[in-house]
Parts: sequence; C-alpha cells; structure tokens
Amino acid sequence: MREGKEEAREKEEETESPTSIVRLTGRDKELMGHVATARYLTLQQLKKIVFVRSLNGKEGGRASGKEGPSDIVCRRRLMRLCEVRPAYLRRLQYRNREGAWVAVYATEPLGHSVARQMLGRAPAPAVQDVKAQFLEHTVRLNDLYVALAEGCARRRISPLRYPFWWISTDNVGLAWQELSGRTGRMEERRLVPERRRYPPGG
Repeated sequence: MREGKEEAREKEEETESPTSIVRLTGRDKELMGHVATARYLTLQQLKKIVFVRSLNGKEGGRASGKEGPSDIVCRRRLMRLCEVRPAYLRRLQYRNREGAWVAVYATEPLGHSVARQMLGRAPAPAVQDVKAQFLEHTVRLNDLYVALAEGCARRRISPLRYPFWWISTDNVGLAWQELSGRTGRMEERRLVPERRRYPPGG
C-alpha cells in the first residue's frame, strides 16, 4: 500500500541528519497543501486529515475506522519537515485557556511552493505571522476547514477536487489608511473579515 511505503521511507529518514535532504512523500505534499490553505494547523488537526488511513476498508471489506500513526510518529515527521534546511514547515506555539502549550505548524516559502505545485493554486504566503494571542482563535476557526476536509476524505475527494475554496482571514481584507494621533502620520490599516468558504467560481 502507498501508506506503508511512505511510512517506511519516513522511518528510514529518522536516523539521518536534520540537515540532510528529505525525500517528500505524497502525504508530505498533501500535508503542505492543507497547511498552506488553512495557514495554521495543529498536530491533532493534521492527524484527522493527513495522518490517517483510508476511512474505508479494503475493497469489499468493512470500514477500518480512523486508524493511523501515533502522535509520536506524526510529531516526529512534522519536526523533520521543520528541521531540514531549507525547512518546509515552521513550528509556532501558544498557551490555551488551560495554560498548556499548543504547537501549530505553518509553511515556510519552500513548503508553500510545494503546496502550490500540488494544488495548482495556493493562497499568497503571509507577510508575517499573527500574534500568539490570535493563534488559538485562528486554530479554532480552522476546525471548520478540517471538518470539511474530513468529509471530502470520506467521499475519496482529493484536495485538488474539493468543492469549496478556503480563504484565510489574512488573504482577504480592505486596506485603508488612518491618520495616527500619536505620530501625526498616515498609517496602513486593514479591515479583515472572519474566514469564509466559497464554492468554486463563487
């Protein structure tokens, strides 16, 4: 199976130097496509849509359920994509309401390029990351994207054929200028809506 071959390849690379070349698997490329589209995704979100075996069993068999690699295996692969030079992903973190640290992954320019090639399109790369206090809000909004992607996976619809486009908050908005009472200068501002999903062509 394709998943088995990819896992074997990933395991071979575990003992290699962090700076050695990573042989990207199909799952790696799909992962970067999801991260580039949503901009920020956690390990648990990625497990639901990337690090999971087919929701259907073998042809003619019973459903196998959401079986997939452990958190340790998934985290190891994500860190590999973060640590290789040049990196494909970067790791951010924030404290949730319970005070626990939550890791969030975003694409580096190289990872974004891979995503664009895989999807045929991708949102423009962000100029800068959102502040830590907004990461949790962003991740919660992306739960909707994950739910939509899960639904497509159940119907065996690849990311290339999703019946919707996910537009991140920071990729749309109304730019304007405002006179700052503090500096006396015109400063750039941007009015940004929440995330939205649109049908293709909508």
